[in-house]
Amino acid sequence: MAGIADRTGSITPGKKADLVIIDGQAVNVAPIIDPVGAVVGAADISNVKTVMVNGVILKRDGKLVADLAGPRAAVMASRDYLVSQVPAQEGWIARLQAEPAAGGRRSGPVPWASLGRSRGQSRPNHLRAAVHGSMS
Repeated sequence: MAGIADRTGSITPGKKADLVIIDGQAVNVAPIIDPVGAVVGAADISNVKTVMVNGVILKRDGKLVADLAGPRAAVMASRDYLVSQVPAQEGWIARLQAEPAAGGRRSGPVPWASLGRSRGQSRPNHLRAAVHGSMS
């Protein structure tokens, strides 16, 4: 089928292996009567215990085994660039203008928790609207 049966289609030594192992004992999927229905209709990321791509384990016992330092640094650099290109808007978090300290880290904390909040406001406007039905 599709000319790749010699490389895929079964879990056999020497073939490509992409596997996802789901915890079928978790309360949100048990008891499993229909495995496909349980995965599609009930399982979520908390049920994924192991992931193997091309024979390489990427997630084991529910935890990623990959080093995320490089991707995290790239995402933060992208964020810093984008924020530097747009004038600050009312309601944004504090600008990220401080130069990074040695090693690429900023010298002070970034107040991410204050996103969209103003004095005395307990949650961002879009959440207040969802909870209370208005933006006031």
